[in-house]
Amino acid sequence: MVVGVDVVGHLARAVVFAIIGMFLVQAAIYSDPREARGLGGALYTLEQQPYGDWLLAIVAAGFMAYAAYLLLLIVYRRILND
Repeated sequence: MVVGVDVVGHLARAVVFAIIGMFLVQAAIYSDPREARGLGGALYTLEQQPYGDWLLAIVAAGFMAYAAYLLLLIVYRRILND
């Protein structure tokens, strides 16, 4: 269970970080710092895509899975350390 939650959460983070990285590369290529965007810009880009609401919902579920993974990690580390 923990591994499945871990994979889903890390995939969601990877998608968002890849979009942010794309913005940074684009800003470097065009020498325009206004092209660089953060998390808000990445989520806005997802929203503007076809089925953007669904994409945002999937990413949000992935972020919640990542948060659940971190909580499970805290619990299991406490058990193992005791």
